[in-house]
Amino acid sequence: MDHDGSLQAVAYVLLAAAASSTEVAYVAEHGINYIGWNEQCSNYHSFCTRVGISLILTYMATLVFATLAIISAHRLFSLQSVHVQS
Repeated sequence: MDHDGSLQAVAYVLLAAAASSTEVAYVAEHGINYIGWNEQCSNYHSFCTRVGISLILTYMATLVFATLAIISAHRLFSLQSVHVQS
C-alpha cells in the first residue's frame, strides 16, 4: 500500500470511530424506546463519562488529522508550483 492509501485508510478509520462512538453515546443517553432499549447513563454513569471522553478524543484526533492533511496538501502543491514555474 502506498503512502497516500494508508493516509486515506487512517482517515476512514477515524471517521468510522467518530460515527460509531457518537451513536453509542446517543443510545446510552437517550435509549431507543420503540425497540425496548432504555437509556443507561443514569445506571452506568462511569460508562457514559468514558464514552464522552472517547468522543472528545476521537473528534480531536480527527481535527488534528484533517489539519495535517491540509498542511501536507498545501506543501505538496507549493512544491509543485515551484517546479512548474522553473
